[in-house]
Amino acid sequence: MNRVDDPLEKLNNNIDEVCPYLGLARDKETRYGYPDLENYCYRMKSPQPVSDEHQKNVCLTAEYSQCPVYSSEGKKPFPSELRGEGLPSGPVRNFSWWWVVPVLAGIAVIVAIFSLNGQLSLSPSSTSLVVTDALDALFVTNADIVEETSLVIASVTPTPVISPTPTISLTPTPVPTSTITPTASPTLGPNLGTPFGREEQYMLHRVASGESLGNLAYEYDTSIEAIRVASNLREGKAVWPGDLLVIPIGQSDASQVPRFYPLCLDSKTDINELAERYDISASDIRRYNDLGDIDIIPSGRWLIILVSGE
Repeated sequence: MNRVDDPLEKLNNNIDEVCPYLGLARDKETRYGYPDLENYCYRMKSPQPVSDEHQKNVCLTAEYSQCPVYSSEGKKPFPSELRGEGLPSGPVRNFSWWWVVPVLAGIAVIVAIFSLNGQLSLSPSSTSLVVTDALDALFVTNADIVEETSLVIASVTPTPVISPTPTISLTPTPVPTSTITPTASPTLGPNLGTPFGREEQYMLHRVASGESLGNLAYEYDTSIEAIRVASNLREGKAVWPGDLLVIPIGQSDASQVPRFYPLCLDSKTDINELAERYDISASDIRRYNDLGDIDIIPSGRWLIILVSGE
């Protein structure tokens, strides 16, 4: 865009003239250069979410020194009219590779033992190596989550060395091998950009640069109003890159669409405790997230939570 009065261009031009106390909820040293619900005020003892309007007009401009919170050195209560919506959930934990090295080292040792000349004779009938659940569900969008990986190695029986005699010949008795099947666990659920649901389909979508509610509504056979309702956006609120939306796929009648907000679990959670926490029914959580009959929802799963009172 070439217009001089474009708000994103103004913010990019003034990127060094922003409030030094503005930072992300998960990293106080980093901030978005445009109004976003992840931008928090660290002038207070406890970080506070800031409204889009105040970020746009004060925090992200050279006028930040005129902010009442900045000038009061955080000694006064945070003004309610400046408070934003904030994040509905805590930060998503990053994936760690610490366990990969010992697993690979263990496999290398086993291969080395099996490769010793004259020590073991390996064949399909004497060796069973079963690797299950290998590295599936390693990654999930805006969040990266690890499911349990199990490596099961059955016993190895060497082929006996037979010394033939003129009158006796021996035949080795096959040794049965067993395969251990791991217990199934709940899946991580849909990544961002993956439709889910049985009766009605929804999708979590992170807004990219250049996208608008209009082209998203056209792409997913819905309407701007339906996306606003499903994403619990107030009337007239602008959508910025990085915003997380709930898209009702194939549902254009906004009056028939419930209000939700997205939630990523940072620990295993009982579905009944989750329902009590957000004052909704467990059946609604199961229905809209296609959870089946599981009671414990695994860590790292994305959910859409029905706004209480809908």
